[in-house]
Amino acid sequence: MREDRYEVFLGALDVRGEDECWEWKRFLSRKGYGRFYDGVCMVQAHRYSYELFKGVTPGKLHILHKCDNKKCCNPNHLFLGTNRDNVDDAISKGIHHSARFTWEKAEAIRTRYAAGERARTLAKELGVSTSSINRVVNGETWNTPGYESLARMHKGENHSLARLTWDKVHEIRKRYTAGGVSQKGLATEYGVGIARINHIVRNLAWVE
Repeated sequence: MREDRYEVFLGALDVRGEDECWEWKRFLSRKGYGRFYDGVCMVQAHRYSYELFKGVTPGKLHILHKCDNKKCCNPNHLFLGTNRDNVDDAISKGIHHSARFTWEKAEAIRTRYAAGERARTLAKELGVSTSSINRVVNGETWNTPGYESLARMHKGENHSLARLTWDKVHEIRKRYTAGGVSQKGLATEYGVGIARINHIVRNLAWVE
């Protein structure tokens, strides 16, 4: 079966010189990468090529193009890289959707979001879409190994950026429910953003 798929795969390539692009001639994804059925499922053609010719299984690593040709499957034009390598490579070539960001800005976004600023406010300030900010916060882009989504952690007291504790959160909710204090007043007193107080009293953050 593997030999059959090997022949099918080669038949779908425009194999040229050793240093030339070997373009995929069949189905392409929406992003322009070749797609190939390996006998079990659809895979990216260039990843299949790398594993086939290099004898290395990429695992969670990315397969990057030296030639910037998404249809190219020449193993000499492919190399392994981490997510950060992938982002940095794309940004250096001006082809990444997050090209307006840097690693420093991404970390600043996460810090400010954890402190209570809204994704919409950050997006407007940085001139990007709210969905771009959410992708950064959720670790879908500009992530590093071991990064855990801020949204999934609910900004609990175990978070390295947390300024509050569960005792303080309970106190905030009790005082706000009792009346006589505004969200702005609580934010100033506890040293967090108004949005964070708003999320706490509405049970959108620090969810038990």
